[in-house]
Amino acid sequence: MIRVLMVLAVLAVLVPVPGVALALVVLAAAGAVARFAVWSYRADPPVWRSPGPNWSGRFV
Repeated sequence: MIRVLMVLAVLAVLVPVPGVALALVVLAAAGAVARFAVWSYRADPPVWRSPGPNWSGRFV
């Protein structure tokens, strides 16, 4: 995540784009990532499995 923020900071300095346009691009990218995360979660949801009959319920 830090690397992404560093890349965005460098792009903000180097690219002659108004701040509003850069903010819109960042928001669009964040929306795409969130949409992919929801799609991925729904495609393969986590499944809870019993730890087995021999587990005492305590961590050693």
